[in-house]
Amino acid sequence: HYHVTAGDFNLDGHMDLYVVVQTAFREPRKNDLLLLNQKNGKFKVAGKHGTESPFTFEDGNTAIAFDYNEDGRMDLLVGPRNATWRLYENQTPYFGNDYVIVLVGRPRAGAQQAFANWDRHPMGAVVTVKCGDRKNAQRVGSNGQSHSVSAGTRMHFGIGKCRAEKYSISVDYLGGVSSFRLLTGRNKKVVTGLFYDQCEKGFTGMNCARKVDPCRSSGCPQGR
Repeated sequence: HYHVTAGDFNLDGHMDLYVVVQTAFREPRKNDLLLLNQKNGKFKVAGKHGTESPFTFEDGNTAIAFDYNEDGRMDLLVGPRNATWRLYENQTPYFGNDYVIVLVGRPRAGAQQAFANWDRHPMGAVVTVKCGDRKNAQRVGSNGQSHSVSAGTRMHFGIGKCRAEKYSISVDYLGGVSSFRLLTGRNKKVVTGLFYDQCEKGFTGMNCARKVDPCRSSGCPQGR
C-alpha cells in the first residue's frame, strides 16, 4: 500500500510527490520514494533523499509536506504506524528558485457587492499564482491522502527562476466568489489580505466578467 503527499520540494514551479511505502506485518521496511517532477508529465525517482528509515521493521503510514521553519522550502513529517514520527528539514539548495506563500482566508466584500452572501470558507477554493509565463494552481485542502493529515490554508508555491516585476494571485471560492491581487516587488513573501472584486451589480468573478442573477442569493419577490 502507498500514501502520497504533494509539494514543490525544489521550488522549480512543478509539484513533486513523496510516496510512503507501507509494508506487510513483520516484513522488512522499504524506503519511501521521492518523485521529482520532470516538467513533461513524467516523474523521476530521486536517489538518496535523506528520509531513509533507520529501522529494519516498521510500517510506513503517512507523511505531510509543510514549511515548518518558514524558510520557503517544504519539509516532511513522516509518521510510521509502529515507530516514532520523524521531522525532516528540507536542505535542498535554492539554485536561484523563488517561492510565494499565500495565507487564504475568507473573502472580504468590496464597496459594491454583486450579491449579498459573499462570505465563503476557504476550504475547496482554487488558488492560482501567475508569474511571467508561469501559472500554478492548487486547491485549498489536504496535500496528503491519509486520515491523519489535516487540511491547511497556508498555500506554498514554487515559482522557479521567475523574475517578473509583477505577479498575480487569484482565489476562486466555491459559490462563485473570487479574489484577485496584482503584486509588485520581490517574490519571496507571505501574501495576505485578498479582497473580493468590487463589481457592479449583476457581475462577479475575476475582472467582473461573469454575470449573476441577484435573486439566487438575496431572493426576489414572487412573480419576478
